[in-house]
Amino acid sequence: MSAMSLLYLTPASIGYLAQLILVSAGAGYFWFLVGSSWQWEDEPLLTLLLAGAFSFFAAATLLLFLNTALRPDLTFYTMPLESIAVVLFLACLLQFAYRFPSLAPHQRREAQVVLGLTILDALWEGAIALHRYAMLTQGHVRYRPAVADFPLAAAFLWVGI
Repeated sequence: MSAMSLLYLTPASIGYLAQLILVSAGAGYFWFLVGSSWQWEDEPLLTLLLAGAFSFFAAATLLLFLNTALRPDLTFYTMPLESIAVVLFLACLLQFAYRFPSLAPHQRREAQVVLGLTILDALWEGAIALHRYAMLTQGHVRYRPAVADFPLAAAFLWVGI
């Protein structure tokens, strides 16, 4: 089997590839800034959160690219990881939103609760992914339960608030 038969460059996959290149460049820049700020002994938390958000968004975009570019039988291996990357992106983005330009003292507890909830959601998505992989090894394809979309939708709405 040649490598060319594994990837199909469709318009959708080329769009995801372009987005992946752009977001990866942004993530690399923020990681460079994190390294630079540690040399100057600044507190790089905001930059670190942005670097994490861009990195997890790049991971989600890579998985979306693979989901559209791989053969249909291979996409079942990338799909379970997409929601984990999105939840981790949202965790970093929400914490950045709470802390920019600085964390208000009255929102400290709220930021901790939201961080705990997003970590629980990431663990739940991980458990769903493990279950999907276990079922896939037995020849069964399982999709995410519909109820798993509600925490993601709530997190996206919470960022806007």
